[in-house]
Amino acid sequence: MFKKINVLLVVFLFILSGCTSLSSSNKWTKTVGIIHNVTKLDDGKFAYSLSYQTEEGKKNSSKPISQHYLGKVQRPINNQKIKMQYLIKEPIVYKLLDPIKYTQKK
Repeated sequence: MFKKINVLLVVFLFILSGCTSLSSSNKWTKTVGIIHNVTKLDDGKFAYSLSYQTEEGKKNSSKPISQHYLGKVQRPINNQKIKMQYLIKEPIVYKLLDPIKYTQKK
């Protein structure tokens, strides 16, 4: 009986230690992104780019990461800055902390 409990306890601790190492590898850091290159497409929709610099990129003087979007119905305000965060180990994965602002339709 005690042997089974010990085995279960060891298995549980092993699983728990794996979960904590996973969560520590999923650390986020904050930055500021900028929306630019807002373009109206032939179909009346919009395309734009969202660029942001990572901490590693700042150290290495490398170019910022750019994400590109097509087919958006609303026109985002060009050159707006947006607070965001990205995964340190996978910097192309990000979350916006501020909403994107769009131009008002007239």
